[in-house]
Amino acid sequence: MLGKKPILKFVKVQGEDAPTEFLEMELTEFTWPKGGVGICPVCGAKVNGNGKDWVCENEECGLHLNGPIF
Repeated sequence: MLGKKPILKFVKVQGEDAPTEFLEMELTEFTWPKGGVGICPVCGAKVNGNGKDWVCENEECGLHLNGPIF
């Protein structure tokens, strides 16, 4: 039986005037504090994490997240 993949909460990186927005993202690989790999909650593409900096590989999406928030 396969274990469930973790779903963690992240902060969406936006301009200074934008309100704080939180998103949940499913992680396929994760090692704290190095980062990992997730599934973009917006477009479904691969998201690469380096430390707390997470960026969607789909250039059209361009989602940038900070976290996870514990």
